[in-house]
Amino acid sequence: NSDFRFTIESMIKIETVLNILKKNGLFREIINQGSYYYNYSDVDFDSISYDSRKVKERSLFFVKGASFKKEFLLSAISQGLDWYIAEQDYEVGIPAIIVNDIKKAMSLIAMEFYGNPQEKLKILAFTGTKGKTTAAYFAYNILAQHHRPAMLSTMNTTLDGKTFFKSALTTPESIDLFDMMAQAVHNGRTHLIMEVSSQAYLVKRVYGLTFDVGVFLNISPDHIGPIEHPSFEDYFYHKRLLMENSRAVVINSDMDHFSVLKEQ
Repeated sequence: NSDFRFTIESMIKIETVLNILKKNGLFREIINQGSYYYNYSDVDFDSISYDSRKVKERSLFFVKGASFKKEFLLSAISQGLDWYIAEQDYEVGIPAIIVNDIKKAMSLIAMEFYGNPQEKLKILAFTGTKGKTTAAYFAYNILAQHHRPAMLSTMNTTLDGKTFFKSALTTPESIDLFDMMAQAVHNGRTHLIMEVSSQAYLVKRVYGLTFDVGVFLNISPDHIGPIEHPSFEDYFYHKRLLMENSRAVVINSDMDHFSVLKEQ
């Protein structure tokens, strides 16, 4: 999808990063050359990334994933990286911002970095075991009659209403998500339709995001296994988080477990 996207020019000061982390109980300390700091100044970041291959000087690199290797960080440093944010100090000779939860931190900082684009769009989100893409596509075409919607969908993603492409993930990683939202705003879009998977909540891709309308289509046992949800209860719980994070909710009354959702 990179063929259809451009770079949003953004910048964030380290003071802003630290304020976000402290406000949300995520900040531990900064470690620089073996010394510990609670505050820091005179550092700006003009890009953020979770991909060590895409960093450069003045990037803030987010170290996430259980399989992350120190060699990735060393490679990024050779490309000019001079700051990173992680849940531990990798002792690689550059300053580290240490946090309690890297995925929460990444989502909240990405929001701010891209200018809080979620506040400039009306967001309609769909969740369900089946039918998310179809429902999103129908909603997009209905809204397009009187508004200028964008859509983030597994099969049909558009940020300008003209160019469509297939997404790698049902719900993008938080940095990509807010980058794409910012592009939709830049393109004059007024609404955003998106699919929200249970995995998006499990790995905090939409942490801190409130939807204007959340739609719960259906639920059935799926995505249960060692690399996804350990049980149906866990799957159902993460699906229900959409309701807690939406200003208004639409529920399919014919679905299984409707009574639980209605009471919630």
